[in-house]
Amino acid sequence: MRNLITKLVLTFSIGVLGLIAAADAQTKTGRVRPPVKTGETAVAVVADAGVGSVNIESIRGMLVGLGYDPIVRKAGAADTLQLVIRKDGWTYDFDISVSGNGRKVWFSVFFNPLRRDLSASELAGLLEANFKHGPAHFTYNPITRRLNLGMSLDNRGINADVLRLEVDAFTNTIRQTVNQWDIR
Repeated sequence: MRNLITKLVLTFSIGVLGLIAAADAQTKTGRVRPPVKTGETAVAVVADAGVGSVNIESIRGMLVGLGYDPIVRKAGAADTLQLVIRKDGWTYDFDISVSGNGRKVWFSVFFNPLRRDLSASELAGLLEANFKHGPAHFTYNPITRRLNLGMSLDNRGINADVLRLEVDAFTNTIRQTVNQWDIR
């Protein structure tokens, strides 16, 4: 009975956090974005990002300069970069985007839909991974049954060296957490 209650609490907690984070991530990644109403609002958004901030085009330029081949995907008024990296026998396929208010740069990978419900120990493993690999964190969308690994960076002081370090950190986190997201 105790295991059942623990499993239900963990499932509910991850589910609620996943719904909140999924909705938030969709807004931040540009997949869903509220419309800009006036030119004045757009100026406020750009000004909000701060000095030394990057936009999707400058990120794209830095990635190209680092030898990557990012693909620009249109998502309404915002663009998302898809980055595919092949190294050490692995293929990493993830998105990079700038939040709607310009304050964050998001790295996101959406894993294949889960074929079954997660056990209590698997849910606990996701929470442990969130603690260990923060600011990278897992979310779960119960509607699509997909796990997402996301990581946000403050949009300030990002240059090519910082971007390379963060891309490497994100791909390392994907690899180090394979036991959490490769659920069979």
